[in-house]
Amino acid sequence: MLTIIVAKRVKVALLLSKKTVAQLIADAKSYVDGISKNAATFPAPSPASATMNALITKLQIDETAAMARTKGAVAVRNASKKALELGMTDLASYVESIANADPANAEAIVKLANMVLRKHTVAVKNNFTMVQGKNAGELVMTCKSEKGRVTFNFEISTDNTNPALWKSVQNKSIAKVTVTGLTSGTRYYGRVLRTDKTGTFQVGSDLNAIAH
Repeated sequence: MLTIIVAKRVKVALLLSKKTVAQLIADAKSYVDGISKNAATFPAPSPASATMNALITKLQIDETAAMARTKGAVAVRNASKKALELGMTDLASYVESIANADPANAEAIVKLANMVLRKHTVAVKNNFTMVQGKNAGELVMTCKSEKGRVTFNFEISTDNTNPALWKSVQNKSIAKVTVTGLTSGTRYYGRVLRTDKTGTFQVGSDLNAIAH
């Protein structure tokens, strides 16, 4: 059974307490790299990339001293580790604020920052499928229909990591759409956003299929 992912509020999973110093440094570098490469999505990171890089460098130096058993180095290293963890937490909060401002693309935005999304799921009535159609260049996307004021926004993309490439192909109460005119042999990603009086939710997860 598929699940609905609540798209309105996302949370980054940092798992800081479970990581070694080396893992923290690697993750922090990855976050800074992802955010720097996607400046249009993350125009004013907090902390700034320069601040994060300084924290990373400080921890690297202090970890080297601690490994060499320099007197008092462990306490200094631990303080630097805590400072980097706080910086990573603040940076995650910044990314979450950007993602939550665009619910339909929240997960993709988090991925741009090289961060991992903590998913909150609930049991659902809806299943989502995406299969090849009968004709060339067709894909069929289907959900389980529902009574009441419910709309289903079907979207496709050739790259589900780029929020700008998602395109709506149908936004109606009808829980099925046949997408035509696609390029044969190309892999397409699909998703469906269900909207009712409680809000907008993604049904299941992103799927993909190759148009024949």
